[in-house]
Amino acid sequence: MACGVAGGQQTHIDQELALVAQGAIGKKVTGDGQLTEYVRRIFQDSQGRYWFGSNGDGIHRYDPGSGAGLLEVFITDDGLAGSQVTGILEDRNGHIWISTDGGVSRACDG
Repeated sequence: MACGVAGGQQTHIDQELALVAQGAIGKKVTGDGQLTEYVRRIFQDSQGRYWFGSNGDGIHRYDPGSGAGLLEVFITDDGLAGSQVTGILEDRNGHIWISTDGGVSRACDG
């Protein structure tokens, strides 16, 4: 994801992501598909999905290509190694790896 400003104009930002972030950041996950206020990492994978790593509320995934506009949340109950996300990477095979305070997890469908 490349973001920036040039002469006061945004040079590139995904419009859908901007709308999601605008309406979601600053709110805790309450089962209503909102992002946590504790986002520490943001990553866009090769499929165009956005991953938001939190400092205590797991990881959130948004897929603008799904058409559903849903924000999925994954926590330790879903198999995430820990609740504090410290890094998000994609390997050359397209697998998403998530480092947490409890260890490293691989997203099953990423």
